[in-house]
Amino acid sequence: MWCSKVLVAYDGSTPSAKALDLAQSIGAQDERIELVFVHVLKLFALGTGAEGPLIEEANRVHAALQQLAERVQEMPPEKAAEICDVPVEKIYAAARMYAQAKPAAIQWGLAADQKTDGMQNGQVTVDLMAITGNLDVPGGQILPGTGAGHNESGFGFEKGVGEELQKKMIGLDQYPAYCMIILNAHADLMLHALETGDPYPIKMGFYAGNNLMSCTSMEPKRWHDAIVKSLEFCIGFDTFMNPSIEASCDIFLPLSTVAEREGTVFTHYAPCTVTAGFMHKAIEVGETMTDFELCYELGRRLRPEVWEEFDTAKEFMEALRLGRREQGRYFDEVSKNVVCQIPVDYYKYERGEMRQDGQPGFATPTGRVELWSTGYQSLGDDPLPYYFPPKLGAEARPDLAKEYPLMCTTGARYFASFHSEHRQIPSLRQLTPEPYLEIHPETAEKLGIKTGDEVTIENPWGSAHEIAKVTPIVRKDVVGAAHGWWYPEEDGEEPNLYGVWKSNVNSLIPHRVLGKMGFGAPYKQVPVKVYRTPNEERVLG
Repeated sequence: MWCSKVLVAYDGSTPSAKALDLAQSIGAQDERIELVFVHVLKLFALGTGAEGPLIEEANRVHAALQQLAERVQEMPPEKAAEICDVPVEKIYAAARMYAQAKPAAIQWGLAADQKTDGMQNGQVTVDLMAITGNLDVPGGQILPGTGAGHNESGFGFEKGVGEELQKKMIGLDQYPAYCMIILNAHADLMLHALETGDPYPIKMGFYAGNNLMSCTSMEPKRWHDAIVKSLEFCIGFDTFMNPSIEASCDIFLPLSTVAEREGTVFTHYAPCTVTAGFMHKAIEVGETMTDFELCYELGRRLRPEVWEEFDTAKEFMEALRLGRREQGRYFDEVSKNVVCQIPVDYYKYERGEMRQDGQPGFATPTGRVELWSTGYQSLGDDPLPYYFPPKLGAEARPDLAKEYPLMCTTGARYFASFHSEHRQIPSLRQLTPEPYLEIHPETAEKLGIKTGDEVTIENPWGSAHEIAKVTPIVRKDVVGAAHGWWYPEEDGEEPNLYGVWKSNVNSLIPHRVLGKMGFGAPYKQVPVKVYRTPNEERVLG
């Protein structure tokens, strides 16, 4: 073969499309041939002045790239190695491996974003994907298009809540990015409103499959006290009773279990999901409903005009979970196959399938991958990725580090449970009978702790009791705490509430430790001290 690379400049025109077809046919002849694909704009009327806007746009892009290059110089690998305690050689090796891999994908976990600088971590990671050409390409990072399943998640907010109530969302004035992206009131400010009535009192609560006091609230006793004090009426639904419902709900509606429902199964981050699983009802017990059915029935009674487009809860579920393009097709035609492969589509930005206006590009104000974020700038944050030390770490809080020398991380997954779920299932409970605190052997020896000891984890915000598990998988200056624990076998009445306060590691995590735009929390970066619980203070076992 006479060439090893074929360069294709594509501008959306018919001739360039033919050139692309030719290049692909050449590439198919020999696997050693590399296709280099370049997307360009049509340069019409060059020399007449019409090219001026294109040149200005190119200059803006170049300026943004230059600013990013300058920002990168502030964090050389040697400095990052010192901060992260990672050998600098490994940083160089990882960077080169990713840059040279074609294609490549980055899979990050919750530890990257459940921190106060989680947004910045995400931004710089996406920048890496874009710079290396790995966005929405085969083998790279798949991006959701406008027709993706779960893309209707704003239905209730946009149509059901209405513009007047949207403006009253707690936190919207202080953290507009958080509130408008998540479509939720800001949790930290919700607690403030419950405690103080500012900006207005909250009188009703609604739990939808959420064990707030055990799992999702920081400083959970504050939440408990505020909810019990402030709410005049509260309703909850779930498949099982839990401490949060027991403490605060006037009405509890049990949901149907997995064996009693028709439904779909997706991974949690579903806009890019390429498979859908189907559940079929095996039994029917009592008068329970699914969460979709309950939402549908409540919605059409509260705001019937909003729900007119759905004749049944099934229609609502299909539109919300699968996307409107697929409505009515999966359950009737495909669900018998148990698992359905949804077609994978790439290069959606070229065809206008990532923007609501149908124009080519990405779902950003400029239509580009914004290495220099106009969105962040408009919200008062730095448009470029930046580093700031953990807000509760030794650098920012040396006063805490002296008394609380260990950094506590939490949120790790366990085989037998998911957050606070499944503690009440005996067979699963046998696999993980107690909450474990992972601690390094050298640290444990220094503190006089051995595997199986009950230990107390403590800091200025609270304490929790867990069982020590000595293991080298954590650093000497880090402990890993189990989360979401409660004890269904214990008394559910107040004040015990199924033992929810015994091992509640969220008691150690303070409110209002946030990034500038309201995102982030110190789930992975809480200073603590650990000691063997005195016999007279033991609460476990």
